[in-house]
Amino acid sequence: MIHNPIDILNRDAFEQEIKELGTMRSKADAIQSRMAKSLSEKRDENPAYYDSFSKRIKEVLELYKNQVISESQYYEKMKEILKDYQTGRSSISYPERIKNNVHAQAFYGVLNAIFSDSDIDIGTSDFVAEISEKITDIIARHSQVDWSSNKTIHDRISQDIDDLFYEYEKEKGLIVPFDTVDKIIENVKTVAMRRF
Repeated sequence: MIHNPIDILNRDAFEQEIKELGTMRSKADAIQSRMAKSLSEKRDENPAYYDSFSKRIKEVLELYKNQVISESQYYEKMKEILKDYQTGRSSISYPERIKNNVHAQAFYGVLNAIFSDSDIDIGTSDFVAEISEKITDIIARHSQVDWSSNKTIHDRISQDIDDLFYEYEKEKGLIVPFDTVDKIIENVKTVAMRRF
């Protein structure tokens, strides 16, 4: 009889499934592979958040492969990452102004990733949080039923984000190249379609 895999976020059922496996390594491997699948499926909702878990898993795997940690330590570390994932605890810290705004947090992650890959001096993390809030407002203003397949709404969102960066250039002297703004717009829309 074939069973569908148990959702990793269903703590009790997944824990029971893990208990039925034999060795510490098989338990740790099961957690690792199931988390990797879940992280991959959810990544577009908040890339920075989900990537932080992927990075932790990769670090533990490296330690285990290089025999720095034992099989039981490998299992314990995977359990710890799983518990943080199931309870929504992340290593990412957000500025105070967006602590309770999950959408702005997702856009903050998008912006940070793009700005850190470029040579743009964006200033403080609070300023990035401010931009994230404004982008959240733009998306919220335009999102409606079936907006994700509506080209007109996509164009309006793109234009509003473009205008936002133009305003920042005029008012604060923030110069963001066109190709970077385009990348921000595309990544923001990808995340927004999963969240709104």
